[in-house]
Amino acid sequence: MKLKTIAFVITITCFTLNSYAQKSISKSSKQPIVSEQERTLSVYFADGVKEFYAENFQLAEEKFHYVIANNPNHATAYYMLGKIYKEKKEYSSAENYLQKAISIEKKNVWFIIELANILDLQENYKQSLKYWAKVCELKPESEYYIYYYSQACVMTQNYKEILKSYTKLEKLVGHNDEITRAKVEIWLFLNDVKNAVKEYDMLIAEDPSNENYYIQAANLYIINNMQEKALPYFSKVLEINPDNAEIQLTMADYYNKKGEQEAAYNAYVKVFESPQITIDRKLPILRTFLLKLPTSMPSPQQYELSRILTKVHPDAVEGWAAMGSLFLKEKNYDQAAYFFEKAIHIEIAQYALWEDYLYALSQIKDYQRIIVNEKDINELFPTNSMMAYTLGVAYLNSNNPEKALNYLEKALKNSFDNGEKSRIYKMMANAYHELGNETKAQEYLEKGK
Repeated sequence: MKLKTIAFVITITCFTLNSYAQKSISKSSKQPIVSEQERTLSVYFADGVKEFYAENFQLAEEKFHYVIANNPNHATAYYMLGKIYKEKKEYSSAENYLQKAISIEKKNVWFIIELANILDLQENYKQSLKYWAKVCELKPESEYYIYYYSQACVMTQNYKEILKSYTKLEKLVGHNDEITRAKVEIWLFLNDVKNAVKEYDMLIAEDPSNENYYIQAANLYIINNMQEKALPYFSKVLEINPDNAEIQLTMADYYNKKGEQEAAYNAYVKVFESPQITIDRKLPILRTFLLKLPTSMPSPQQYELSRILTKVHPDAVEGWAAMGSLFLKEKNYDQAAYFFEKAIHIEIAQYALWEDYLYALSQIKDYQRIIVNEKDINELFPTNSMMAYTLGVAYLNSNNPEKALNYLEKALKNSFDNGEKSRIYKMMANAYHELGNETKAQEYLEKGK
């Protein structure tokens, strides 16, 4: 960085010295005559520059003051004194020297830049704004100075000028997402949604196949409760990419609010088919569709969304469990057992899944599949009366009344509900009957009553 700065100051120095030489040449077409005093001042100035970059600021200051004492119009010496005081953080003095330099060379852009920087350091943005504006006039093709001007506009809350400067920046550097976002934020701050959207309209005109521009424009209308105006943009995105699930999700929510349930469902199907939309975002939608399941029969929409979930997210338990619940409701126990078994393989410790799974197996009298799961059931639910009861019933129906009685006694030990106990007693009576012990069978039958 210092090398660049040294080169920059050397350039200024050469420019200054050359200007003196040009003045001498203009006076005579012969070789320029350099006076002894000019030679001496040049040496002092060069020594001052050297001391400045060696950070010997006091010596440098003495050299430049000597130059000014002998040539009050030496603008670059004032400029260098301004830089010295800037390094010393004495900004007010730095500002005074730079003002003197500019009064001698009013269009020297480097002097003006330095003064603008000094004013920024003093947080005097109202004044720095004027000087950055002059710099932009002198250097209209430099995006850096337009940026500094825009920052001064920000600090003075001159929003219209910020927008103008950002537009100039865009013309110089081309489209930039950060500039666009900044402009949009300003328009929204000014409560001008229409012009905020126009920023994206201009980008759409340049690149009509870019989905993101339509989405950004539409979202501005959405967050400002102007959903109807967002629709054409969303529709255009879906023309470009019908599988854009994010837009389908937005459209589904919109159709729901409008009461257009079929259109909302069709959009949700697209959402569920997309692996880009996480399952956490899909589950609340599925739960909404399943809310009516306890009081009504399953619908094709419930089946379809659950089925898609198992296909797109096969490692998630929710899709399989939902399918099991739907078939259970329709008393299609064989299919229900199949889907609950899939769900249990994913999350083996969920009691509700086991409860429904074993119930479905009991309904189709597949007692052997219940017994196959005996080890898991005992490990997972060692004190659960209903699980022990289910195993007892399975063994009783598999012609093993002794094993059935073991589980039924375990169930009775852990049961605290009279209705449940009644069922256990009656099943124990059946087990004793199978064993030929009619006395015990009658005893437990009476207890069951």
